[in-house]
This record gives sequence, C-alpha cells and structure tokens, in this order.
Amino acid sequence: AKLLGAICREYEATNRAVPDHHLHLAGYFGEAMLRALVSANLVTKERGDRFSLYRYEPTEAGLKYYKDMLAEKRI
Repeated sequence: AKLLGAICREYEATNRAVPDHHLHLAGYFGEAMLRALVSANLVTKERGDRFSLYRYEPTEAGLKYYKDMLAEKRI
C-alpha cells in the first residue's frame, strides 16, 4: 500500500510515469512488491529513459484504490 501510494502521489504531482530511482525499494522484497502491483493491474511497467531502467504508472484501478485508501484514512 505504501509503494502504491508513493507511485500515485508522484504521478498526480507530475502527471508522468515514476522512474524506478525515485522509489525507495529494499532489495528483492521491493522488486517483489513492484511485481505484485503490476500483476494485480494496479500499475504498469514501462521501459525507462536514459536515467532509469523502468518507469511505473498507476492504472485507473490503481488510482481508484489509492483514492479509496485516502478517503478511508480521513474517516
């Protein structure tokens, strides 16, 4: 949930896919979390540019899930 939140926050601020070097990942566990988000269709994985290997963009379902988490947190 924290990783999805980080991706969605940066995406909403910049309206661009989030480069992998902007994410705080810890080794294999971080990579496994990204794979889980991609396979759950909450984010998409794109080839990076000259500064990153990959970029991640939340899907509509991912943004909806993120906004639902924010609404629940406010209660």
